Amino acid sequence: MRRIGLLCVALAVAMLVWADSAQAQGRQGQGRQGRQGQGRGGQRGGGGIAGLLQMEEVKSEIDLTEDQGTEIQEFVDGLETPQFDRQGMRGASDEERQKMMAERQAANDKRNAEIRKKVESVLLEPQMSRLNELYVQSLGANGLSDAWVAGKLGLSDEQKEKLAAMRPQRGRGQGRGQGRGQGGGQGGGQSREEREAAMLAVLTSDQKAKYEEMKGEAFEFPRRGRGGRGGRGGAGGGGDGGQN
Repeated sequence: MRRIGLLCVALAVAMLVWADSAQAQGRQGQGRQGRQGQGRGGQRGGGGIAGLLQMEEVKSEIDLTEDQGTEIQEFVDGLETPQFDRQGMRGASDEERQKMMAERQAANDKRNAEIRKKVESVLLEPQMSRLNELYVQSLGANGLSDAWVAGKLGLSDEQKEKLAAMRPQRGRGQGRGQGRGQGGGQGGGQSREEREAAMLAVLTSDQKAKYEEMKGEAFEFPRRGRGGRGGRGGAGGGGDGGQN
């Protein structure tokens, strides 16, 4: 039971790392667009589904109208963003860390579910279908830890635990200077390609086929500068975590 609990903490940390990374990318886009005089419905709202809808290329791909974008953005702006007490995490016990992560993840899951529900109510079916494909592509194999993706694939608890153990983690005592893939977990020391191949190997043949189907037609995400999205399926498979 303790092992399962620790793996749950590892999965939650990985998902929050991705969320923070995606939100940072959204803020970078917001700053650029803001300097160019972006008006209402502009680059605000962080990562995930809302973050994708901030990208002009994605708006064009799904034929998002100005009214649709404004309605979604106003809804997102009105939601509270869960806060993460990094200082408190550093001095917390494993049990306290697990509780804090669970509370933060529950808040994130609720917010993300509300955003997705709103987007689904605003977009037409073809628009939502394509947006979901872009969402899966943007996350890459790391998105297998995403609650919506995992639910669509029907991942078992055992599969989720295996995926969590493969994620590189930045644990206590590990500094910012460490390179990607050098944290704890089985993902440490692996290249991104090796880690993603190992994660995909956790899926059954039917799940792999479903996952490829969920991606849809390949989309070229725009590059957002150093460390931003870019290339086929998003930069770096969408970062090192997942949720929305």
